[in-house]
Amino acid sequence: GEEEHRNEEYCMKLNKFKKLMQPLPAAEIKTITGVNYRFMSTMFAIDKDSGDKLWQHISKKYIL
Repeated sequence: GEEEHRNEEYCMKLNKFKKLMQPLPAAEIKTITGVNYRFMSTMFAIDKDSGDKLWQHISKKYIL
């Protein structure tokens, strides 16, 4: 059960991972996508449309 795996860790290789020169603020992500994402977790999913909008913005404004 859940209690049995409390201290276990999970990791996976990130494909096509890029590190930004400066972080993209949470408020800016919400503005770009028009979605009120909650940044309480280590990782969360976003839809393809939001991902495309963010990538376009990052590609123009943030040098990778």
